Amino acid sequence: MKGLAELVVSLCDLCEAEGRLLQEGVLRTVRRTVTLTLGLLFGAAALALLLAALYALLTSLMPVPAALA
Repeated sequence: MKGLAELVVSLCDLCEAEGRLLQEGVLRTVRRTVTLTLGLLFGAAALALLLAALYALLTSLMPVPAALA
């Protein structure tokens, strides 16, 4: 009977440890996904601002149709 009780307790400990590992893995994945998403958004915003600045510079140097090209 004592062996069966130890087996049940060991199984519960194993389930608890696996649950914690799963939680850590999910949190790590969510953090990385959010970081990559923010990086993509900031990168797209930086590219848009770079193109706007380049267009503003080119319009001051040449006619508008040539700057658009």
